[in-house]
Amino acid sequence: MNVMLSQLEKAHASLRRSIEVFDRVSGGQDIDLIETTRSGVVQNFEVAYEQSWKVPRRWMMHYLGVSDAEITQRRQLYRLADKNSLIDDLESWWGFHAARNLTSHTYNQSIAAEVAEMARKFDFACAQLIENLAARSLDE
Repeated sequence: MNVMLSQLEKAHASLRRSIEVFDRVSGGQDIDLIETTRSGVVQNFEVAYEQSWKVPRRWMMHYLGVSDAEITQRRQLYRLADKNSLIDDLESWWGFHAARNLTSHTYNQSIAAEVAEMARKFDFACAQLIENLAARSLDE
């Protein structure tokens, strides 16, 4: 079984595109457009974040023989991912998890802005995760 990265890659590409569009409109005067595109960034962050823990979880179960019981919580998963050099900054990943938990409160524009900024940081971390997973995956 080769762990497929395509879902994570697609989710990450959507996040990156939404950030690029947000950057293009954020200097404008249309507040509705700005808030709507920010919402798109937040939504794409949610999807990419969800894939960013599911894919490494499957990868570790397959390639490292990690059991479900060893990674029942995200903190355990991120510690193992850090230990196995899949992620570069453990604290950042805990921050991404906290930001994901805030996304249900994005009706508050200051929280939405905070999550959108965290999504920008996540964009780079997610790209690194994909690169690390791809480099360490074995074709069988």
